[in-house]
Amino acid sequence: DREIPSDTIKTARYSNNYKDTIHTEFNRKQIKQIHIGVNQIKSQSTEESENFEVIKENNTELENFKLIDICFSKHFFMQNLDSKARKEIIREMSLVKVPSNSYVFKEGTTGNYYYILQKGQTQLIINNNIVKEFKIGQSFGELALLHNSPRSGSVFALTDCFFWILSRSKFRQIVDHITEANYEENKQFLDSLRIVSNLEDFQKAILSNALYKEKFHINDFIVKRGERADCIYIIKEGEVACINENK
Repeated sequence: DREIPSDTIKTARYSNNYKDTIHTEFNRKQIKQIHIGVNQIKSQSTEESENFEVIKENNTELENFKLIDICFSKHFFMQNLDSKARKEIIREMSLVKVPSNSYVFKEGTTGNYYYILQKGQTQLIINNNIVKEFKIGQSFGELALLHNSPRSGSVFALTDCFFWILSRSKFRQIVDHITEANYEENKQFLDSLRIVSNLEDFQKAILSNALYKEKFHINDFIVKRGERADCIYIIKEGEVACINENK
């Protein structure tokens, strides 16, 4: 039980979507922002210099489900969610429009939304240089939300563009959920291993927080002889072969 700064509020919220309790800490200055509903996204976006018009506030009908789900399956942390959790997230997303020849957001401004391009043409601009053009189904904006940092580049709409977006507050709830789900999964996995059976509960808890999942495909090398060892691998699923190159 660590000491909580005086300008921080610690909350515990029960989520019907995820069927568990999510513990979150918010700075008092962020409380007003956290309580902004989806129906107020437009007014918030003006304040944060993110330019869009809300077309559909909640994706309750799971519109463009396949497009969004494929995007999630390729995402570095969304891919760890099960299909049920991804459906609940997709239901919380909003469809917005950004007019042609305008910025979705500008470099250096505060990031508050995660975007998936549903329709249109957009460019990523960094330091006044065009870096890439986003394709339909590609996403951007999550790094600014994860690290609470300014946008590292600008996104410009070449045509009228439509995006599925996720707000900062929803995004953070998802991160909390993933962290909690991974911790519980890791804890159950460690409890099944004889090699760590003699560890104390607090030691297993430390390991559960440190473990992360890495996937390998058939014929992939996990490690190679002569490489510097900086971690330990524990096989959770599948089979591996140990190869002695001298034989």
